[in-house]
Amino acid sequence: MSSYAKKVSSSMGNKQNIRNVSVVSHVDHGKTTLSDHLLQAGGLISKTMAGSARALDYLEEEQKRGITIKTANISFIFEQENEPYLVNLVDTPGHVDFSGMVSQALRLVDGVIIVVDAVEQIMAQTESVIRQSMKEYLRPILFINKVDRLINELKLPKEEIETRINNIIEMVNELIDQYSISSDNKEWKVRFDKGTVIIGSALNGWAISSYSKMIPHFDMIIKHHEDDNIEQLRSNFPIVDAFLTSIINNIPSPKVAQLERVQHITQFIDESSKQAIQECNDAGPLISCLGKLLYEDNRGIISVIRIFSGSVKSGSTIRNRRTGETTRVQQVCIYKGQSLETIGSVGAGNIA
Repeated sequence: MSSYAKKVSSSMGNKQNIRNVSVVSHVDHGKTTLSDHLLQAGGLISKTMAGSARALDYLEEEQKRGITIKTANISFIFEQENEPYLVNLVDTPGHVDFSGMVSQALRLVDGVIIVVDAVEQIMAQTESVIRQSMKEYLRPILFINKVDRLINELKLPKEEIETRINNIIEMVNELIDQYSISSDNKEWKVRFDKGTVIIGSALNGWAISSYSKMIPHFDMIIKHHEDDNIEQLRSNFPIVDAFLTSIINNIPSPKVAQLERVQHITQFIDESSKQAIQECNDAGPLISCLGKLLYEDNRGIISVIRIFSGSVKSGSTIRNRRTGETTRVQQVCIYKGQSLETIGSVGAGNIA
């Protein structure tokens, strides 16, 4: 087992410090660029590469077209105040043609970062991913990206930028309200004061998650863009700090999320199994959800799953509850970009 796999594996048992999160958006609104910055925080790509590596786009067609056309996931560790957190990050296709893949990917996670281009605003796939997220009972964070375009391209004054930002927040909250499946998640509307609204530029590597910080500094932000002093913006408002703090504080751990989601993700499951899901119990019956199937020449069929109860190791038998078919697990791995790292076993609340 590699040092990376050992580090991730050792954090899988601390359910309170696991965060399963997906980045969703309309096509080309900047979600994969944002994912690069999060991976940089986990030490998986260099700081200089963050924003341009497109580390989760590893199909040749994705790199060529500059869009994500399949679901990609990666696990990484970062520390905040000397406390290690395991983040299972799932990047999803933004094009409407691949919305089925998005729906499958969202079953794996407990929260979403909704990325919206500040110029294009709410688009067809934006509404679709919000609807799907509410259906899956996922806590949202809103990232209003490409604020630099409002300054550099549209030349908007500060007042109009603030109005544009507030309008996007209002439109997103209207969609959250419209597609909520219970009275509970209508309280999940995104707000600056909750830390669930972030504005910035993924390409330029800066972000702000506080309204009180945004207002007094906006003249400075505009001037730094006009003077092409992007390094100062990155230094003053590092994008990683804004997002990791928000993910920790606003995306629930599996123990909390599964307690909330159990009624929405289980069908034809007995009460004892539901209880095991609510408890995120490694010793419970194995209950998992298939997120995607892949094929590699040297490994064969690869299944990416979220485990809600029980644990999986090499030699485990998994039964399809719908068809009754069984399959034997040959190897348990986690993704590190396009490579697979073998680990011993994976317990409840994790993705592998």
